[in-house]
Amino acid sequence: MGTLRSSPLCGYQSYVEELRALVAKTARGESSPDLEASILAALDGQAAESLRSLVPLETLRHDGIFLTGSELAHRAVRGILPTLDASSVILDPTCGASDLLLACVGSLPAERSVAQTLRAWGAQLVGRDLHSELLEVARLRLLLAVVQRFPGSRVSRRTLEGPLFPGIQTGCGLSDGIYETATHLVMNPPFTTTPAPDFCDWASGQASNAAVFLEHALRRTKPGTRIAAILPDVLRSGSRYERWRQLVERLAQIEHLEIGEQFNRWTDIHVFVLNLCVRQRVTTSSKRAGTWTRRAAESRLGDRFEVRIGPVVDYRDPHEGDEHPFIEPRDLPPWETISRISRTRRFSGSLITPPFIAVRRTSRPGDPHRAVGTLVLGKSPIAVENHVICLIPRRGGQRSGRAGLRNLRDPKSTKWLDERIRCRHLTVRALTELPWWSEVS
Repeated sequence: MGTLRSSPLCGYQSYVEELRALVAKTARGESSPDLEASILAALDGQAAESLRSLVPLETLRHDGIFLTGSELAHRAVRGILPTLDASSVILDPTCGASDLLLACVGSLPAERSVAQTLRAWGAQLVGRDLHSELLEVARLRLLLAVVQRFPGSRVSRRTLEGPLFPGIQTGCGLSDGIYETATHLVMNPPFTTTPAPDFCDWASGQASNAAVFLEHALRRTKPGTRIAAILPDVLRSGSRYERWRQLVERLAQIEHLEIGEQFNRWTDIHVFVLNLCVRQRVTTSSKRAGTWTRRAAESRLGDRFEVRIGPVVDYRDPHEGDEHPFIEPRDLPPWETISRISRTRRFSGSLITPPFIAVRRTSRPGDPHRAVGTLVLGKSPIAVENHVICLIPRRGGQRSGRAGLRNLRDPKSTKWLDERIRCRHLTVRALTELPWWSEVS
């Protein structure tokens, strides 16, 4: 006989009990400044803080469980709020503790009593999540949001014992049958990766769960459905997701895109907010320059340099062939010029011949310089490790290389790259599209 596996969020049950006690006080019609402060805290960030303190961080990262938080939730949905009314049906397929639904209900009309409003909102709010503890917190927080509309009102035991928000249920957000009736969809899908499903024709191998969730939603919601999504920035700026972006634009009209910051201090992922309206009919192509990123500059770094990833994957490539000078990121002093390389390696693949600018791929928003370069001189071809991006002058040799360093070091380059790519690494495409500031020539 097998043993029962406890829920990974069992430690969160103590917060569930805390919310239940708070609901009991409000149901009795109690009123005090301390109680009002407790309700405000429950509706504004406390759920996420309690989850982080009660459940190990490793568990949250493994399952991709990070709650949205009220500030980010309100930023995500504000573009769809004017379209909400008493006939709206709002679906969150990755509901969590209901932060996104809570950000929406302030724009829903209340009925004449708590009980009537609970019934009305219960028919309008739909949510799915795999974790029952999160859904219990979601229902209790939504109940508190209703009670907050009727300060000092008593809530009957019969009302509390009835089905609260029956549309919010345990289940997979990729299940069919929940999207078709929605007029609005809000989502903060998991940022983990998953094997690309059969219907996915824009990726092979591993794919972003967030990208899969959004495509699934776009293919199942009816035309005119409004969508507000919080997504990892790699979907906006990564070259691997170019075909996914084209798919999104064929299926929906982009109404608002806002580049964000790091999701939270425990999730080292930058995000963006995307507001969409599902199209009446699928277009053949609606790709427009600048929809997802800044519009291309008239003069770009890629016009002056060939941009290539270093060819050597050191842990994988055999040490065979002739011995060559070999550089890794640790060999590159920032903004300096080097011509002597002490490290060597046997390598039979492609080599890079100086002069070229070596740029560290590892880079993140907030760094003083997003693209830190070193000018490499010399006559011998060099084996370059693949955590280095090489900028090879198309003409002009050393002179072009020094101008390229100045362009990378210009504060405008860091500002541009911070908006262009919020991931923790640079890409060939981002550097190719980097504007060439005329004053560095």
